[in-house]
Amino acid sequence: MLASGPRAAGTPLHDLHLRLTVDLQLNIVDAEAASDAVPYPGHCDTIAPDYKKQLVGLNLMKGFRHELKQRLAGISGCTHLTELAQILPTAAVQAFANDVWSTNDAATEDQGVPRHKPFQLDKCHALRTDGAAVAQFYPRWVAKAAPGGA
Repeated sequence: MLASGPRAAGTPLHDLHLRLTVDLQLNIVDAEAASDAVPYPGHCDTIAPDYKKQLVGLNLMKGFRHELKQRLAGISGCTHLTELAQILPTAAVQAFANDVWSTNDAATEDQGVPRHKPFQLDKCHALRTDGAAVAQFYPRWVAKAAPGGA
């Protein structure tokens, strides 16, 4: 049991949100943290404004995780919100793919010759080069089975 008392069954211990607004260079231009359910109400949920102050101005692709730890680790932040924030660069890359980086299969062509495999392939289960999504959306990059292989 928590020092702050028992919770009714089905009541969340944590219900946290972190929302960012970023520009096309992946600079954070606005941030909002919310702690709707916390183990120590009136205490845990007072740090949210600091996330805006500390995150706005950072770039998700240029030292973000280091700066995050410098600014919001330990007593300067909420452990859970700071841990959640560490995945923001990955989420932004996925969200902005093709707006910031060309991810289109045809965009890797120069007069019919592929330059390089799109960066996102083989970075997750869905976009594995031996999988159906790559076969459908990036057919030129499908991994071919070795002759005599299974």
